[in-house]
Amino acid sequence: MALKIGQGGASLKALQRTVPVPPTDGAPSAPAPPQRTGLAAVTLGDIWGGIVHFFKNTFQAVANFARNLFGSSKPLDPENASIARAYNLYPSKENVEAFLAEAQSYEKVGMIGPGSPVDSVKALQKALKQSGFNVQVNGAFDQATIVAITEFKRLNGIHQNYKLADGNFAVNEYADPATMSLLQQKKSQPAMPRTPVAQPVVPSITKTPEAPARGNEAIIKQYHLLPTQANVDAFLAETRAFKTNGALGPGMEAPADIKEMQTILSKLGYSVKVNCLYDEATAAAVVKFKKDVGIHENYKTDDGKWAINEYAGPDALTKMMEMIEKVDSPPAATYTVVSNDTLSGIAQKTLGNGNRWPEIFALNRDKISNPDQIFAGQVLKLPTGANSAPTPSSSAPASNLPFKLDAASIAQILGDSTANVQRYWPYLVEALEQAGIRDSKAIVAVLATIEVEVPDFAPIPEYASGAAYEGRSDLGNTQAGDGVRYKGRGFIQLTGRANYRQYGQKLGIDLEENPDLALDPKTSARILVEYFKQRGIPQMASNGDWKAVRRAVNGGLNGYDTFIGAVNKLLARI
Repeated sequence: MALKIGQGGASLKALQRTVPVPPTDGAPSAPAPPQRTGLAAVTLGDIWGGIVHFFKNTFQAVANFARNLFGSSKPLDPENASIARAYNLYPSKENVEAFLAEAQSYEKVGMIGPGSPVDSVKALQKALKQSGFNVQVNGAFDQATIVAITEFKRLNGIHQNYKLADGNFAVNEYADPATMSLLQQKKSQPAMPRTPVAQPVVPSITKTPEAPARGNEAIIKQYHLLPTQANVDAFLAETRAFKTNGALGPGMEAPADIKEMQTILSKLGYSVKVNCLYDEATAAAVVKFKKDVGIHENYKTDDGKWAINEYAGPDALTKMMEMIEKVDSPPAATYTVVSNDTLSGIAQKTLGNGNRWPEIFALNRDKISNPDQIFAGQVLKLPTGANSAPTPSSSAPASNLPFKLDAASIAQILGDSTANVQRYWPYLVEALEQAGIRDSKAIVAVLATIEVEVPDFAPIPEYASGAAYEGRSDLGNTQAGDGVRYKGRGFIQLTGRANYRQYGQKLGIDLEENPDLALDPKTSARILVEYFKQRGIPQMASNGDWKAVRRAVNGGLNGYDTFIGAVNKLLARI
């Protein structure tokens, strides 16, 4: 595949790609911002361009207007410029610093404002009400309280130490001790009935009494970040890294890489169209993938949880590649779910690591929609290298089958996985004995058929989707979707609704309703042996009519060279 991961993270074509970031007139450089998980369908990647364009034009106009009115001042650095834009401040270094100094002082001077204790807010509301303002004493710093305290400050000449973009001193909704003292004096005077006049409200300096990390209030508010300096630093470091670390995301010009990623996500079972566009469906699929495999960002959202955004960074791309390589490889084995099983428990038993459960989940997205919900009887595909086999000596049924070759010998002759043959051969022995098939040549026919029909002696599902069988009435596929639902499974690749129904009835298993049960090793062995018995194949083998055997299984001679090669190797050893 074109999408490759190298040492130390992503080393795909995108590593040399420069991500276009809209200019922001000196504001901190940041790529299209990551979105917060759970914000429905609207992503920040979609609207970022519009936001940048708006702030760019607005800030330029305000700055030009201010320069014409008030003359020159110290130029703003990029960080302060972003703060000036966010809070509609007069764009000078001195003014922004005054704004920040006041914000940082609020936790020390007994300020009352949004987020203050209920008792403090009630005291403020009571004083405002006694001074004639229309507020309720309810402890909530609501809009009526904001309008009232702002008007009181205006009427009494109280303002902040910083200016707004229009050059006037700001008046916000916070009440400092001096304001409270004046309110106490005013409330003792006869109250004059008044209707507060709605005034433009200056944006709150902080969400809580504690000032957030210096200079990053706008970023914290816009991206819903946990307001600590370390968290904001982690956020900024990650967003800046998107330009150079090969990440894929909204607005990035990398159609080939995006197409490759979409192809992988689609194969892993995620709902995404392969269209080379980083659209909403792709963003949602990336977010879901990262959730499924436990990948998160290095910063937290304001609810204290690790953020998960729609960007596919090196860690996500690496994981996708690891998983698709396992999915593209033939599954080495299957596992039948039993009561009280979990995916992590199955991963621990079969892979030796419970944290590898997402690999099993990805391989079985066609039958598992929720990794926390699996059911007894489900047959799950396992990644290559899984060791799902119980110890043969403990699981193999006692055998009196007069066949000279054991599992290890069969594996060596056919060149198959010893672990697979040791796991599955006992089920075949049991089925052959129950059916009364004891002739050595008939058993050779069974082994040679398995060698042709499935790789590495494992009862797997057919690699193809099954769509080619859609509408095949000769297979009983009469309903929409039957081709895919009843594609080949097991040692003999049972195919078609009619065959699933027929052999399910013979075995007393509802294969028509639960076609994946045909992947269970014991069931798969019974299907193969029952098929041989119904078609008279053991007698054909006993007579040495190997072409008849192959035709009875395949309907023709497809794979005959492999089949007869296996027959001759086995016969030479018995």
